[in-house]
This record gives sequence, structure tokens and C-alpha cells, in this order.
Amino acid sequence: ATGPGHAISATASNGTGTSGASGALTLNIALFDGPVGNTQVLLTSNQQGCALDAPPAFAPADLTAAPAGATAPLGALGFSASGCAGGTLAVRATYPPGNLTGLTPYKQGPASTGAPASWFPLGTVTGDAVSWSVPDNGAGDNDSASGAIRDPHAMLLLGTTPVPTLGHWALVLLGLLVQVLAFVA
Repeated sequence: ATGPGHAISATASNGTGTSGASGALTLNIALFDGPVGNTQVLLTSNQQGCALDAPPAFAPADLTAAPAGATAPLGALGFSASGCAGGTLAVRATYPPGNLTGLTPYKQGPASTGAPASWFPLGTVTGDAVSWSVPDNGAGDNDSASGAIRDPHAMLLLGTTPVPTLGHWALVLLGLLVQVLAFVA
């Protein structure tokens, strides 16, 4: 089973006898640890028995309710898991060098329990890796069923909001108007 608290100990036997048991080594068995395209992904859970419904995958991001002008040049990393009642999934995605330059980590889902789904900032970038967590039925969990967690996450390139300006001829006319007003004054 995946999750924390798996204890392993060992004994050794040879022609002269058997040793005492070693100290226990406690393991947290990952739900997933491997490549997804050119990105290395590690998914762990604090809940034993939590399992992925399918391997994580990248897909085009649905940027409905995203900040104006935002794009997701690397796509959205998504997965769903079940058997995670009351648990939290921790995710670490390590991208190829330089891919995260200028990008900001965003999570799609409710920003708080009961809120409507939207894109909100979530994740910590360290070098070429981004880490975040999703609690069952908490911030960012797109599946309201107990024990089920659905997680789309993307590195967004935030667009700039254009500042309205006057066109070339409007600026020329404005300049002429200022000169006329100055002459009259």
C-alpha cells in the first residue's frame, strides 16, 4: 500500500546463527515517482492506501477563470486519486533546466473549502522544481467526494494588462490643442 508508516527490519542468517532484528526503517511509499513527458514527478500521500486512478499527465490548461491574459506554455499537470479520505497529497514536479523562468505556479480549483473553482497562486518554486500540496476536500481539490482528490496545476505566464493610450493622430491633435490654448492664454 502507498503512504507512510511502512516499517521494514531485517535479520541475517549464516552457518553460525541468526542475527537479531535490525532497527526498523520507516518508509513513505510514493503514489508515483517517475517521468511525465520531460518532467520528473513525485506524488506522496500522508494517508495509507491512497492510490492514483491513472498516472499523472500533462494536458492543455483550461484557463477559464484564470487571470486575464494568462497562458500555460507547459500545459497543466493533472491527476486524480482515491482512497485518500482526510489525507493530503504532496506533489513535486522537476522541469528541465530553465523552463520555469518567468512562470508562476497556479492551481485550478476552489481556493478555499466551498469556494467556486478558479485559478489561484499555489506552489513553491525552487530552482527548476515546484512543490505544492492538496488536502482532500480542501483548497484546490476539484473533487468534492470524500477520499477523492483531483488536481490540475499549471505554471502560468501572467499577461500584462494593456494601458489605454491615444493613437498617433490623436496625440498630434492633442499637441496642437495645447499649443493653441497656450497661444490664447
